Amino acid sequence: MNWLTKRVDIRPALLVGVLLALLIGSVGIAYALTPNVVTQTQPPWAGTSTITESDDLSVTDYSFTYTANLTQVTAVDITVGNGDAGATHAGDVDIAILDSGGTVKATGSGSTGVIAISGSVTITITLSSSVALADLVTLNIIVTQTS
Repeated sequence: MNWLTKRVDIRPALLVGVLLALLIGSVGIAYALTPNVVTQTQPPWAGTSTITESDDLSVTDYSFTYTANLTQVTAVDITVGNGDAGATHAGDVDIAILDSGGTVKATGSGSTGVIAISGSVTITITLSSSVALADLVTLNIIVTQTS
């Protein structure tokens, strides 16, 4: 009856299992040791903004330009949209940054140029002086339609 007895050799299967476990374990360890680097493009701003719009022009977005070490604001990018579906318009934009006591820390102004019908344009307004993040409490934006 020896010819009916089948011998099973489990050594290769055991070796494959151990190698697979080592591979999975080393991948897990490598993943756990990989540093999670988060690059902050712009620091959060928890201040308030006051936006005064004019006729058909409105502010649709704004963002700040910071120094390389993210400690001061040097400019403001403002997107102005033309809500008129029948005519082009242009405008002037004036900004002021105030600290917590209401003191003006910096100002700036710019012109949108002609904005296409139902279009928008983004302008960069360089501040009269850099503003420390601690002093960036209120941003006032005034858009005056000129044509």
